[in-house]
Amino acid sequence: MINLLRPGYKPPTRHEIANELLDEVYISVRQNIEKDLKGKIVSMAMDGWSNLHVEPIVCISVTDISEGNIHLIDTIDTAENRHTADYLLDLAVTAIKNCQKFGCSVKSFVTDNASNMTKMRNQLSEREDLGMPDIITYGCSAHILNLLGKDIDVPSLKDEVKKIIKYFKYTHFPAAKYKQAGGTSLSLPTDVRWNTLSDCFESYLKNWHILVKVCTENRVAINTEIHAKIQNLDLKNNVENYLFKLQKISSALDKTQNETCTIGEATEIWIDLLQSVEKENFTPFEMDCFKTRFNMAMTPYHYLANLLDHRYRGQKLNQNQVEEALEYAAAYHPEAMSFIILYQAQSSPFRKYLFSTQSINNVNPLSWWCALRSSINDDMFDLSMQLHTAVASSAGIERLFSTFGLVHSKIRNRLGTEKASKLVSIMRTLNSNSLILKND
Repeated sequence: MINLLRPGYKPPTRHEIANELLDEVYISVRQNIEKDLKGKIVSMAMDGWSNLHVEPIVCISVTDISEGNIHLIDTIDTAENRHTADYLLDLAVTAIKNCQKFGCSVKSFVTDNASNMTKMRNQLSEREDLGMPDIITYGCSAHILNLLGKDIDVPSLKDEVKKIIKYFKYTHFPAAKYKQAGGTSLSLPTDVRWNTLSDCFESYLKNWHILVKVCTENRVAINTEIHAKIQNLDLKNNVENYLFKLQKISSALDKTQNETCTIGEATEIWIDLLQSVEKENFTPFEMDCFKTRFNMAMTPYHYLANLLDHRYRGQKLNQNQVEEALEYAAAYHPEAMSFIILYQAQSSPFRKYLFSTQSINNVNPLSWWCALRSSINDDMFDLSMQLHTAVASSAGIERLFSTFGLVHSKIRNRLGTEKASKLVSIMRTLNSNSLILKND
């Protein structure tokens, strides 16, 4: 067909596509990424994953808040190396130094809350050879909210609903009758995917009346145990009550896993969540779970970021939280303290019109502080840039893993880690460019 369209043209071979052409495109994409990141402050994330061949992989990415882009910086096949805190620290330091080579500054570092990652973050914040003594490290808010959902989990309730859904999804006769009655898709929870339990309960309650109808009209053919479970109003009421609680967590998780959600925004989301559950009928145990996870997610720089976000100004922080934020600023950024006090008082150069409704609704904190660049000192400006480029979660790198799954699939199962990584970088970059063109 190619010869008919263009006689004499010789298409590239499979070997050329997989090697020379792939490398050529990847080098071009990599150069564009380095060019885009030059001179910018970014937030770095690290996470581990197992590929199609169950080989342990560690990925490192950076998020450019100003453009809303996530870039894959490195993919490491860890082979026989154990994922100890010291080993992960070496990978993190190498990645940070590589970013510094092309003029990109890593000012914040976020990971999930596994014990090895937590220990690595603590060690990273104490490193003195990076030229960044004030790098901030913290846990992923989305992961912590997912853990909170598991803390208040009711296994017996989940098991009962799963039995019902599996019966109507995978048994031929009830599945056919359910579809004929107009039932919509029933979801099963997946442990490795966020918010799937909430989706499962929501789909069950949404279609409960159809399930009852199918059971009533086909009483003889439907399993008696399943029929009894569906007719059990106590079960339905318990699912409704639990879903009400779970949806509060799910809503907060959806907000924090946004790729451009900063730690200042995440602080506001966490405080809103905590205040809302205090007004509802939660048990003392559940309240303790909420408070424990809140304390796990929050750090002094979370509070300071919220305080220095002109949209929030720390208005929902209590006195102890404000003091934690100011003590951190005084200890690590003493030259910025005078401007922070002026900011709180809305005195020059922080005029009141800068806090207008129009400014709050239409200007993000990064742009807001950039506009004040000539009116504040370097320490205050650097602090504001650091806090407002720190992303709240490592959800972006989870999406990179999803892209890995598309690239390194069962059909393309002979791809090595290096080639798969190159294809993921190319795919992400081309998709980002397509989205920009579409928006334009």
